[in-house]
Amino acid sequence: MDAALAAAVLAFLLAVVGPRMFGYQARIMLTGSMCPVACPGDVLVNVPEHVSRIRVGQVLTYHAPVIGEPLVSHRVIAVDRTPDGYTIVQTQGDANPAPDPWQTQVTGSTVYRLSVVLPWLGKPVNGLRSPLGHLVAYLGIVALVAYGVVRIWRRRTGSPQPSGSAQPAGSAQPQAVG
Repeated sequence: MDAALAAAVLAFLLAVVGPRMFGYQARIMLTGSMCPVACPGDVLVNVPEHVSRIRVGQVLTYHAPVIGEPLVSHRVIAVDRTPDGYTIVQTQGDANPAPDPWQTQVTGSTVYRLSVVLPWLGKPVNGLRSPLGHLVAYLGIVALVAYGVVRIWRRRTGSPQPSGSAQPAGSAQPQAVG
């Protein structure tokens, strides 16, 4: 159970604290558009990249310039740097037969570039998004917290007495008669 508690704390630190301290993003691939590089359920770890370093062949994660602005992770197949300082990229999913039907004008000074793919790691997270998954997650959190509290409480109340100290009244060991 200690391993489960340690794993839960590590997962929390990587998912919540890590991106804020180290600047990376972790996203779950939802579609098969990038298979076999990244398939549904894989976690994509993206790192910031300065716009001036965008190159053909990189996989970028960005909001597509279409209704709803879905988050897309696709490979750069063309980069156009305009005279007025804009960077426009054309992307395509590795498994898609044609380029994306849009070109994206990069805004800001950085984009997110794929650094690492963690296969299948997103499957449990996607499972936790269902109502049953929420229940399992809440019960798991309660169980881990309860376990941690019990371990701390036992350490404080079960600490050994210093040698040579008197035992509390009524705690004497029974003596053999005979």
